[in-house]
Amino acid sequence: MLFLFLFLISAPITSVFAISLSSITKTATDIAGYEIQVPSSADTLVALPRITLVQGSWVVPTVSCVNGETTFTRYLVGVQGDDGGADFYCSSGSAVYSPDCEFLSFDTGCTGIASGDKVSAGDKMTSVTTENYKAHTAKVTLKDTTKSWTYTHTFTDVRTLTEGFWILEGGPGYTGTPLTEFTLLKTSGNFATIGSKHGSLASFSPSYTIQWFYELVNGADILATTSPLSGATSAFSIKWLKAS
Repeated sequence: MLFLFLFLISAPITSVFAISLSSITKTATDIAGYEIQVPSSADTLVALPRITLVQGSWVVPTVSCVNGETTFTRYLVGVQGDDGGADFYCSSGSAVYSPDCEFLSFDTGCTGIASGDKVSAGDKMTSVTTENYKAHTAKVTLKDTTKSWTYTHTFTDVRTLTEGFWILEGGPGYTGTPLTEFTLLKTSGNFATIGSKHGSLASFSPSYTIQWFYELVNGADILATTSPLSGATSAFSIKWLKAS
């Protein structure tokens, strides 16, 4: 018994998380990354417990553009349409990097963000979305640690939200344009708060449904892949394979 106890406490933390990941649902679709789902009552549409925080960090990848090529790809972290992230794509053959936000599921950009709040390849960024259901407010905080700027926007949101996500969007099936070629997108610090529990994304399995969008596909073609969750902060990466 003593030997078993010592083995358990000395085991690498990644192996502990690997046990709980058996209940994660793998899906091939037109996005990459992860999503956590909280069930709601069919009668009241009130999710109990509720998602009150989603956060994550990532390093903005470098994109490669072909002459004249126009693509679109972005990475977002948030709660069901209240989110912050970064765009990295090609416009007429030139690489473009910029902050991105959605509020109330509308892609209106980061309202009121300072003109000097720029994004570049290699920047480390963090997005935190909080939901206050009693006050009917939401807050998105987007931070570029490399450039030392922070953007915060608080707004009214009366919706009942049941999904948190850490996702990459792009490619023919999502935007109608090729998936931007990018270097490995590395993420870390992927946490959530659901009810009274705060923890890493992996720690919510098997209590809640976690969707692993392990392949971003266009028909039979695999354009990008998402790695399994790893370590105490549920780090993962997204790898580009092809444009279309």
